[in-house]
Amino acid sequence: GLPSATHCGDDLALATHCGDGLPSATHLVLDCEFLTEGHAGARTAQVGLALFFQLGSPVCFHHALPALNRFAARRGAGLVRCVAISTATEAFTINTLANTRDLVEGGCTVGDTLRSGIEQFDLDESIAVAFDRFDAGVNPSDVAAVHARAERELAEATEQDPRLRELSPAAHDALLPSIEASVRSRTFEARSFSFNKCRGTPTFILFLNTPERPVLRQWLGRVPDELLVRWIAEAYSAIIARAGAQPNSAAVEATRTQGQHVHFL
Repeated sequence: GLPSATHCGDDLALATHCGDGLPSATHLVLDCEFLTEGHAGARTAQVGLALFFQLGSPVCFHHALPALNRFAARRGAGLVRCVAISTATEAFTINTLANTRDLVEGGCTVGDTLRSGIEQFDLDESIAVAFDRFDAGVNPSDVAAVHARAERELAEATEQDPRLRELSPAAHDALLPSIEASVRSRTFEARSFSFNKCRGTPTFILFLNTPERPVLRQWLGRVPDELLVRWIAEAYSAIIARAGAQPNSAAVEATRTQGQHVHFL
């Protein structure tokens, strides 16, 4: 598959990035149907953490969603608004609105997640949960349209990932058939997943919780809790500095100390 994308956003962006790629989305777009809004206190947090996940993905339930639960549970400090977006790039009969609602209301799991041994999963009640909206995918029988989409996706990936820019022209072109196969397999295109230039699931996006939702960082897969705690603390320090105030050392220290027990995704 194509490499993951990461991002450092606007003037509050952090200098380093995590993952294999380079900047993607600049503002978090949520064209979704929200099933829950989360606690009012969590909604007013200045920093947010969004997770794009798939119901049929065991890795999302074994690692990513538990991580989101851990950060949502830190609501005592009121530091992070957590948002879980149920999306789909495959298995469209499994990754559905109805099954997402069953997860929210009863902790029910489906597909490969259920078969992997996770029969029940409860999301922290402070997490806002949404289901992505979808458009029809490219007509798989339209060879020209499939090829054009594959070329566009490869060009975007090449712009984001220096490793792809180092490939020979022949090696670069050899990637097209697999991308075309992926395009043909997508019965639907998930709007928020696409708008935010996600490369797979689970994708995390750290953002400022303002109406514009500027992206601070974006990554696919694994980071330790300790690193994410540091990024959140740095984001708050930048917000305070930008407002012309001195950092609230107690709040920042609370964020740091909450990461003393490191969990890896």
